[in-house]
Amino acid sequence: MREDVRRKKPPLPIQVNDRVAQMKRESSALMQRAEALDDDKLKEKEALIQQANDVLKERPLSIHQCQQFIT
Repeated sequence: MREDVRRKKPPLPIQVNDRVAQMKRESSALMQRAEALDDDKLKEKEALIQQANDVLKERPLSIHQCQQFIT
């Protein structure tokens, strides 16, 4: 099988990959902060988890927006 047949999508530009990696790191950091909190700070913990999930939800939109600006 040829290499170009296996590749369905072209690779993302470096700027897009950097932005996606930054968003993953941000989400991971928020999750770690949430996990480190005690159970008595449940509201703050839930807010951090929600914030981390929101960052991950923005990722596909960010990829699409970055590709529009680059092309």
